Amino acid sequence: MAYEKWSGRRIHHWLKFELNFQTRGNKNLSAGNLFRTLQNHIYYAHSSTPRRAVNWYQGKHEPIITKELFDKVQEQMKRDNIVRQSTSSPSPSSWYADTATRASQPRRSTSN
Repeated sequence: MAYEKWSGRRIHHWLKFELNFQTRGNKNLSAGNLFRTLQNHIYYAHSSTPRRAVNWYQGKHEPIITKELFDKVQEQMKRDNIVRQSTSSPSPSSWYADTATRASQPRRSTSN
């Protein structure tokens, strides 16, 4: 798929609708899980300890894919990355900050 420059969404569509691929629990693979799988270094026999550590170690298992293929997939995913900006409701943190700001301001008297 990387050599054909398929996007992650295209791969997800192919797995879900053309192959009817399901997880061990007989559920559809979500796009999010597919993207996490495609970004997992363990498939070319590298891992970090502890999780998200800076140092990477060569695994003792046989790699499923080459490092070159993994890098090609990462490059493809980076190219296809879509940055979305929210146009709907504000995030909870900005709502709380706005509420706190208004609560700290003195109230105006409504009586004349």
